[in-house]
Formats: sequence, C-alpha cells, structure tokens
Amino acid sequence: MQVSERILNQDAHVGKPPMREVPFRGPIAWDRESLASSDGMIPLDTAARRELDRVVEILRANPLPVQLLVPEEFELPACRAMMARASAELASGPGFVIIDRLPLEDYGVDDARAVYWLLAQLVSRPVSQSWDGKMIYDVRDLGKPPGNGVRPDVTNAEQNFHTDNSYNNVPPHYVGLFCIRSAMEGGVSGIVSFAGGDPCCSYGYYVVVDSSDGVRTLYAHFNTLKVKTGDKVRQGQQLGLIGCTGHCDGPHLHFEVLIDGRRADPMRYLP
Repeated sequence: MQVSERILNQDAHVGKPPMREVPFRGPIAWDRESLASSDGMIPLDTAARRELDRVVEILRANPLPVQLLVPEEFELPACRAMMARASAELASGPGFVIIDRLPLEDYGVDDARAVYWLLAQLVSRPVSQSWDGKMIYDVRDLGKPPGNGVRPDVTNAEQNFHTDNSYNNVPPHYVGLFCIRSAMEGGVSGIVSFAGGDPCCSYGYYVVVDSSDGVRTLYAHFNTLKVKTGDKVRQGQQLGLIGCTGHCDGPHLHFEVLIDGRRADPMRYLP
C-alpha cells in the first residue's frame, strides 16, 4: 500500500493510540507562573564552543553540503555531552531546550546552519519537512497571504493548532528551530529606546530599536522621524523619512546592528 493510500484509508488507522485524554503531570506541565527563567536553558560552554569553532574552521577550508555532514566525522565530546543533557531535558524536563548561544557575531549564516545541523543529529535523526523532501530550510515572513500552496513558515498569518509533518506515519519526536536573528514581531518585540538627535551633528536624527535578547539596531540620518521613544515597532514599519542630517554626504539610511553592545555584520539582518 502506498503512503498516500495508507493516509486516506480509514481502516489503516484502526487500533492506533487515541488522542491523550488525561492531563500531563510533572515538569512538562508548566505555565507562565511555574516556569523559571533557567528552565530548559543550556549554556554553550567553552569546551563545546572550541569544538564548534574547529568544525567551522574545517568546513570553511573544505566546504560540503550541509546534509552530508554527520557528527561522527568530527571530534565533539563536549557537544555530545551538552546534547545528551538536552535530550534528558526533552524527555524528563519541561519538554523544550534553548542552547544559549551560538556565536553568530563570529559565524556566517552558512557556518551556523552547518553547526545547527550537526547538533540536531546528536539528539535525533532528521526527517523531511515537506512532501518534496526538504530537510532544512529558512522560516521567513515573505508577506504572502495564507492559502493553498503557502506554507505557514513563509507568512506571519495566525496558524491553527497543528502537528508538524502530519503526512508521515507518525509526527517527529522533536521540532528544532535555529534563530539566526531576533524577531521584530511575535515572540520578541522591538522597542524604540531612542528617537531624536541633532540635525547638525553625528548621526543627525536617528532611531535605536532594542529587543529583549540583546540585539540593538540603529537607523540614522533621517530627515523626519515617524516614531518616538517607547514605541513598539515591527518589521516593515516606517521609522522615518530618509534624509541627510548629521555628518552626511548625501541622502541615505545608516544601519547598524549591535549584539550585547558589540557591532555585528548588518548584512546578516537584511532580508
């Protein structure tokens, strides 16, 4: 029987375990009040960081497609220990983990994607994400309206409750997300921490937007500001009109990214 036939054949589902009908108990049953800020958090320690730096160094010298990478090809004892702890948290803890954090200020996007792929395999075997066999791909709001052929991972439209990979015989045990940049809308909001300046000097009129994960973005040389300090802003919202205030040779938008107070490559944060 083909997979599609098995899915559509009601008799093939007889005897399958029913939907859970009793409450979860233990650490996995948490709410906002009972969840501590440290629950599920696993820091990337020095030894694991050193191993990943070596992986990045090797792959920069000898590039390979991400899906060909397997942990067995690298020396990763500290990373194995870290992800074993992650597996234990998933099985007996709150049911989620956050690895805090990969050094994106030093890694490029391709470097980070390879590291993510290797770490994920230390928890479980990756499976395809869609009918066409995608194993890893970007989640990005492309501004598309929901509808047939528009997957929920390319739109910010609200989703109904669902099970990922539900077209397989069983859903995956785990779902992993790697955050390359902070969200401007949704889980992390952007707050305007400063809007103002002096049109004669330095940045002229400028805006600083902070997110709760330590990422700060700065936009400068506006002619007119459209936001004020304390405003909550989201991706795509107009902050001001481009101009040439401050030290400037011509109309343009100056864009800076700072992570924990240190400048980062702004190209990683552009669509």
